[in-house]
Parts: sequence; structure tokens; C-alpha cells
Amino acid sequence: MPAGRIVSVQLCDVQEAPMDPPRAESLGHRLPPGHGCGDTVGMVRALEAHRVAPRATAVEVISDALLATGVERAARVAADAARDALARAGR
Repeated sequence: MPAGRIVSVQLCDVQEAPMDPPRAESLGHRLPPGHGCGDTVGMVRALEAHRVAPRATAVEVISDALLATGVERAARVAADAARDALARAGR
């Protein structure tokens, strides 16, 4: 896909082992960026190396466990994690 066609990016992280079925993980067990086994910083840097400049970068952490701590705390944890990952990537 041409870099210019990527207009938004959503950040989250993953567990060490994928859940079965994968849909279960995507619908309730995502982790904040930098809180799992993925390489969020590396992904952001790779996108930049390929000249991907999305108009919007968002955090999308769909997590039953995090939500159980309260909506405000869940939002704060997700936002802080995304800001930290982007800062570590040099953005």
C-alpha cells in the first residue's frame, strides 16, 4: 500500500501468546502500547522510515480487565501509554 494512503494508525499491544480464537483477543484483551510483547516503538519507527505520516494516531485498547478499573483510569492508562510509546519513538 502506498504510504500516502495510510491516514490513521491505532496503537495497542499484544500478549505473549495469541488467544484462540484471535477475535477474542481483539474484542477484549488488548494491552496498552508498551505493556505487552509487541514492539510498538519499532512499529512507529518503521512507519516513519517508510514515510507513513498518518493524519491521526490513536490508541485503541479494548480491554475488559482495564475497563474493570474504571473508565477514567482506563482512558488515562491508555493515553499515557500511547504518549510514552510515541515519545520513545521520537514523535
